[in-house]
Amino acid sequence: MVDVFTRHIVLGSDSIHVFSISDFQAQTIPRAEIDSVTWEKDGGASLILRGGKAVGLPSVGRNVQGLTNTIRAWLKRTEILL
Repeated sequence: MVDVFTRHIVLGSDSIHVFSISDFQAQTIPRAEIDSVTWEKDGGASLILRGGKAVGLPSVGRNVQGLTNTIRAWLKRTEILL
């Protein structure tokens, strides 16, 4: 459960920032590279990039579907900015 508090996702105006303090990793993915987001019941959420590559997202809470819906809303909102 402590792992959840050491990982977070920040939705910026033009990119997603994924941080994992426990793994000493940070990744920024520009909005223009993201095609969609998906989730699997037992697998977690993933970003689908323009070329078809899937990028797994860390678990940042109890509800993977909620995370996916939040990112989908962000994708729709930022779509007009592109």
